[in-house]
Amino acid sequence: MKALIQRVKWARELYELFLDRLVGMGVPTLSGVFQADMLVTLANDGPVTILLESK
Repeated sequence: MKALIQRVKWARELYELFLDRLVGMGVPTLSGVFQADMLVTLANDGPVTILLESK
């Protein structure tokens, strides 16, 4: 369990660093809640769609 908590903490730090870098470069940026569930829709615009599923 301790390893999982450390990975989540590290992932959150990377997420925040990435957002800070985008904002620092002047990229218009919106962010959500880290680890929140998301509903994502997909509009195919190409010859191939690769579906990835994770647990």
